Amino acid sequence: MQKKNIESFEMMFSTMEHGIRTGRTAYYLALEEGLTDVEVYNTVFGAVLHDIGKFNLDEHILSIPGRLTEEQYAYVKNHAAFGFKLLSNSFNQDIQESVLHHHERLDGSGYMHKKEFSICTKIIAIADVYDALTNKRCYQQKVFTHQEAIAEMKKNNGFDRRLLDHLECMMDDNKKVIV
Repeated sequence: MQKKNIESFEMMFSTMEHGIRTGRTAYYLALEEGLTDVEVYNTVFGAVLHDIGKFNLDEHILSIPGRLTEEQYAYVKNHAAFGFKLLSNSFNQDIQESVLHHHERLDGSGYMHKKEFSICTKIIAIADVYDALTNKRCYQQKVFTHQEAIAEMKKNNGFDRRLLDHLECMMDDNKKVIV
């Protein structure tokens, strides 16, 4: 029983650390994009909380190394809707929408399919994937360098190219605070 509790806490801390790193990256992207104070606030809170719905999921599935089955992946995709519901009485609609749509892509290849979504959600989507690529996760075999992560993300037409360019330049200008 104690080992299960430790594993649960480790998964929870890992998710929280990912949220904080994603929030920090989103913050700098929001500033670089020239967003208003309210938009920056919504972006940062949406980024920090984007995976809060994972706390409603079975941590065993979240800790499976490697590729998930279609059924497991369908289950994990529910975290966005769970997060939206958890935040529905506590945070404004922009933050809720960002949590719900953070896996959506400009080319429609993501999930929770919405044709148009806010700049905050676009920033969170980029910050989320960037952090997932550049930090150790149980399901991935490789941790990408900054340049490898940017190159990988640029292969995908689902991300706002201007925001990716901002992220690339932020690192090239030695703004190491976001890694």
